[in-house]
Amino acid sequence: MNPQDQRKAPGASRYLRRAMKRVKRKMEPHMEKYSSPDGQLACVLISIAAAAVVGGKESKENLKSVTRLASEISGIPIGAMTAHADFSLAMNAFSMKAHQTSTIGGGGTNA
Repeated sequence: MNPQDQRKAPGASRYLRRAMKRVKRKMEPHMEKYSSPDGQLACVLISIAAAAVVGGKESKENLKSVTRLASEISGIPIGAMTAHADFSLAMNAFSMKAHQTSTIGGGGTNA
């Protein structure tokens, strides 16, 4: 076996990978509702609210209320939508951290 194959893939943090597995497990029974226009709207609302929380513009309480609203809009249980919200938070935080440390993105000390 090549030593390079034994290394972990770069990128996602452990928390992001766990959140991804959790959202897949929780959302899988509700994929029909998730794929509907109402489900997609609900998930976009959560993604936007999560980005605002990571950016420091909103509080986590606001994300919780948006998650409850998204659950009502889509008909997907609150547990699955909370898993999606946690994943969105982790994904946005990872993306923001990657952008700040990237030499290409001009983050951090390169500005």
